[in-house]
Amino acid sequence: IEFDNFYDYAWVNRIFLILRSFFAYQNNLEENTLFGNRPISKIYITHDVDVLEKKIQTRIKGSLIEMINFFRFKFSLKQIKKSINLLFNNCNYFKSYLDMMRLEKKYNKKPIFFINPGRINNNLISILLEPSYKLDNHLLIKLIKKIKKYNFDIGLHPSYFSWNNSKILFEQKEAIEKEFKLIISKSRQHWLRFSIFHTWKILSETGIQTDYTLGFNDRYGFRNGSSLKIKTWNFFENKSNNIYV
Repeated sequence: IEFDNFYDYAWVNRIFLILRSFFAYQNNLEENTLFGNRPISKIYITHDVDVLEKKIQTRIKGSLIEMINFFRFKFSLKQIKKSINLLFNNCNYFKSYLDMMRLEKKYNKKPIFFINPGRINNNLISILLEPSYKLDNHLLIKLIKKIKKYNFDIGLHPSYFSWNNSKILFEQKEAIEKEFKLIISKSRQHWLRFSIFHTWKILSETGIQTDYTLGFNDRYGFRNGSSLKIKTWNFFENKSNNIYV
């Protein structure tokens, strides 16, 4: 296995499957007798609603990010092409969401749409990194109505600055719940910015039950070597948090 493909495999699960078979063989028993049935696999479809419409800010931000990636990924021309494309194309993001939703409904899938409640301030970093829409955006209102109509899930996509700030997380979750009259139990951090020490602890305190942050923002893969849902650990109180990843 090459290092580039290392995260393509759930190594922790594979190791425990080997151990499961070994102990069953050693005890001359069926695996299911010792450990129960293996969990049934399920694919979760998720969408971060970062952009609703093409604005000057969106064009510049997307283009700058791909230029940064040009240096990150060994001067790949692919990033240059993407940068130019993001700057000049007229992609209809809202229509793309609707097209995806129709396909997901057609094939009886139930995706999760992670919604951001708006920037917490107007400094340069926030303008560049945070979504530009607000909760009263007419396209967002239409999108939420369609999500509810299809009985899809809505989750929280909190601020880039919320990873260690319980106040921001509480306020942003409450804002979405109040605006659209729903209860949120799922979350994914914006830009996947999180801390294993702080983020899951405060997410659990806000009432979030499942977090979908544990991944990469530039590739797919099993970041913790597992494809199974597990509880997170509270390092401050030396016990598990009441939240799964």
